[in-house]
Amino acid sequence: MRPFTHRCGSRRQRHAVPQFSTTAFGHYIDHMGERSRDPHQYQPKIEPAHWEAIRDFVREVATQTEGHVPYSVGTVYNTMTEFALWGWQVAALPLETRAILDRSVIAYYIQVGCGQLTAAARGNRRSILLRIAEFFATIPAKRLPPLPASNPSAPYTAREQVSILSWARAQSTADRKRNAHVLLCLSMGAGLSAQEIIALRVGDVSRSGHDVDVRIREGRRRRIPILSAYADLMPDLSGFDTAAFAFRPGRSDTFVNAISNFVRRGDSGGLRPTTQRMRATWLVHHLDSCVSLSVLSRAAGLDSLDALARFEHFMAPVDADSAVAMLRGVSSSTWHP
Repeated sequence: MRPFTHRCGSRRQRHAVPQFSTTAFGHYIDHMGERSRDPHQYQPKIEPAHWEAIRDFVREVATQTEGHVPYSVGTVYNTMTEFALWGWQVAALPLETRAILDRSVIAYYIQVGCGQLTAAARGNRRSILLRIAEFFATIPAKRLPPLPASNPSAPYTAREQVSILSWARAQSTADRKRNAHVLLCLSMGAGLSAQEIIALRVGDVSRSGHDVDVRIREGRRRRIPILSAYADLMPDLSGFDTAAFAFRPGRSDTFVNAISNFVRRGDSGGLRPTTQRMRATWLVHHLDSCVSLSVLSRAAGLDSLDALARFEHFMAPVDADSAVAMLRGVSSSTWHP
């Protein structure tokens, strides 16, 4: 095709007529096809069990805010999925708009739960969450559907705990066995969340005789003693640099799926451990052991005692005689007049 020319003042300019690109048109059609898909069929790249636990809540928020906040449905899904996962997994908050979409909760999440984001990205995420929260503040509170019956936060039974320990011992290499035992000791032995396990450094683990403690230095800072039964199983990490990660020391990032990927690769077809259920196992163990709720709340990194309420129905029943003895203070070392 010959280019055409036109005059502009005393200069001659030559312009080629643009060629029609079937490839570009195909990409355009594909792009339009993607945009035409139902945004409520959103599928995040997280563990299926995690998505199952938070899906109804996230979908309800995205559905109710559609057209009422200055963000796309996809943006709301992306933002609320990460926020709800943190709220459910780390903060142990109920999946209700009144509990999670609170300005103080949002502020704390931006401060401690978004460390991987730049300052600008954190500011943008905060703006999105605040606009969503403002929308729900203008409508009557609505209780969302309950969690699925197969609640992934249910504690493991004694038999399941034995199976998980067998899983750790059956790993194929010495490195995988060490990492599997570290995972169990930090979760079922100290109640750490997935994010805390991923971020923990070798220098944050201290040993004194048979006792092992871990220190959380970011977010909800605290020191947690590992249960004695698990302290005996905790691998010796003294051969690694103190700045190395305690779980999978060779990695260089805090990718959120570091644990689930590790577990998946070592799947032997039996019970596959999850950090949510292992943390729940630790919490319920201490509840059954009558550990002070305020002590347990601080050790678990919870904002209030209310977060422990959802684990109450997992506690072992107390027989009548033991209940009377507890109320009389027969087995207690409390002060007597």
